[in-house]
Amino acid sequence: MRVSGETNYPRTVAVDFDGVLCEYDEVWRGPDHFGEPTSWGRPLLDRLRELGYQRIVLFTCRVIPKWNDGRPAEQLRAAVQRWLDDHGMAVDEITGEKPLAQLYIDDRAGLPQVRNHLTWILSRGEPFTVEQEGA
Repeated sequence: MRVSGETNYPRTVAVDFDGVLCEYDEVWRGPDHFGEPTSWGRPLLDRLRELGYQRIVLFTCRVIPKWNDGRPAEQLRAAVQRWLDDHGMAVDEITGEKPLAQLYIDDRAGLPQVRNHLTWILSRGEPFTVEQEGA
């Protein structure tokens, strides 16, 4: 069995917002408070496109109404989109759920490890693939 970007759907990467694209100090201040962009956020998105990812999906709890004062999802999504636009970052979709993807970039996986992996992607190329013997 081989796990790679070879599928019948577009090569997709799921990118978390807070802690990956937007600085987050682990203190939730509400849906109207946004941190500064991380130093690697925009270069990461650009590099993922260069690597052939056809779909970049941003996932964030910021667009889930029940966790954000009951505000409508579209209003919450528009606020995130404005932040992205203001910082020159482009994604194909913004969602409150982790989508099906070949690669997930999430600070909850362990921020030091995520930063090391992002540095590797930006400097060396394609994220690793996993192959099982006998594939």
